[in-house]
Amino acid sequence: MIEILITLAIVGVAGFILFKNVRSSAKGECHCSSSSSCSSSSCAGCSSSTTPLTIKK
Repeated sequence: MIEILITLAIVGVAGFILFKNVRSSAKGECHCSSSSSCSSSSCAGCSSSTTPLTIKK
């Protein structure tokens, strides 16, 4: 029984982390682990040289 609870806790934490990353990626935010490792080469959302996408109607 305790193994099932531990497994459910691990799956819950993993699901929360994935949901958080997908939500921040959808907003165009950087999803790097720390701001010091977030550079234009490793994270497109953090580089100042990229322009945001616009939808023309």
